[in-house]
Amino acid sequence: MWAQARKYNNIKPYFNRLLINNTFITIVLSLLLLLSIDFGKTLEHPIFFVNIMERLGDMLLISLMIFGQVILALISPLSIYFRAHKKEPIAHISLLCGLITLISSYYLCLQFGVIGIGLGFVIA
Repeated sequence: MWAQARKYNNIKPYFNRLLINNTFITIVLSLLLLLSIDFGKTLEHPIFFVNIMERLGDMLLISLMIFGQVILALISPLSIYFRAHKKEPIAHISLLCGLITLISSYYLCLQFGVIGIGLGFVIA
C-alpha cells in the first residue's frame, strides 16, 4: 500500500529490520553448523559427526555454501525492497538465478567434483 501511495520512507524501517534479521539468523545458524562440526571432531567417538561430514563434504565446501548463503541473505531483502518500488520483476530474477545456479553447479561439478557444486552456488 505504501509503494502504491509512493510513501517509500514508510517502507525503509521494515526493509532495514528484514535485512538485519535475515542476515543475523543466517550468520548465527551458519556459525552453529560450523561449531557443531568442529565440536564433533573433538569427541572421543564422533560417529554421528563423522557421518555428517561424510554426507556434507569437507569444510571448504561447507564454507563456500555458507558464504553463498550469507550473500543470498543480504540480497533477498534488497530484492523485496526493489519490488516494492516496482523497479525490477523479482520472478524473472529468481528464475534466472536458479538456472545460473543449476548450470554453474553442474558444469563445475563435472570439472572439480563436489567442491564445484559449492563454487557454482557462490558464483550464482
